[in-house]
Amino acid sequence: MFTTELIEKSSVAAPSYYERRGGTKAVFSVDVAILEGSFPSLSVTVEHKNMDEETFSAAGTFSSITLPGTHEKEVDDLKEQVRLTFNLAAGDWARITVLEPQWSD
Repeated sequence: MFTTELIEKSSVAAPSYYERRGGTKAVFSVDVAILEGSFPSLSVTVEHKNMDEETFSAAGTFSSITLPGTHEKEVDDLKEQVRLTFNLAAGDWARITVLEPQWSD
């Protein structure tokens, strides 16, 4: 579903493509291979919406990511469409692989 890589250097939030949910609950995993900058910090938010809604809203937020490694966030009560949004401070770099969510009901 979300398996992708992203290299980011911006202060603008970067959303992934949205997908239909595979269950009402999921564990989302992000593998950060590189995170560089003066005081690098990556913010990852799980966003969701129903198909008849116009805008996404936050369903959950990962703890602030300040070191490389695999980071997870469990979210429940998900709506029909789901995406992740990434945000870095200007000048920070990250190489991110988004792993397949583990869906359940």
